[in-house]
Amino acid sequence: MRKQEVTKKVIDRVAPAFSNAVGTVLLKIIGLTKVPDWKTSHIEGFYSTPTTNQKLGWLVRLERHTVRRAIKKLLHEGLITPSTSTRNSYIVNTDRISGFRSTYRASLAHVLGEKILNAVRMKFHRHPDRQPAAFASIHPLQDGKCKCEGSFCSHPTAENIEDEPVAVAA
Repeated sequence: MRKQEVTKKVIDRVAPAFSNAVGTVLLKIIGLTKVPDWKTSHIEGFYSTPTTNQKLGWLVRLERHTVRRAIKKLLHEGLITPSTSTRNSYIVNTDRISGFRSTYRASLAHVLGEKILNAVRMKFHRHPDRQPAAFASIHPLQDGKCKCEGSFCSHPTAENIEDEPVAVAA
């Protein structure tokens, strides 16, 4: 995985799961990783530039002990692995980062679903006695009620409209 792809995944998946300091330190470790060609080289085989906790804290504007706790948390979770030959140098575990769930996609789908439901509810709440032409063939009425009773029915009857809470569209 390339450097910029890993950075996007960290921002989307890892940063919301941990504190702000942990996400910031992980992003800086990724930034300090030197690859031969940033456009095509994958980050998996390369270690970050050796940086002390004090200098790393200065780069991310955090206290030294906060950086130490963030690195300890990243090591414990398996997101980074220390170098065996160089002190204060780490390799990023991209497989572990990919294992986190995307928060953006989940929130986007939830918000979109709520907007669609609000639009449908508001449409039928404004005109409760309206009978759309498309529903006439799909939902034939019998004695003022839909024949689809007993199964899922999306026909806007007076009972369905009153039971559902109506939200104001922003």
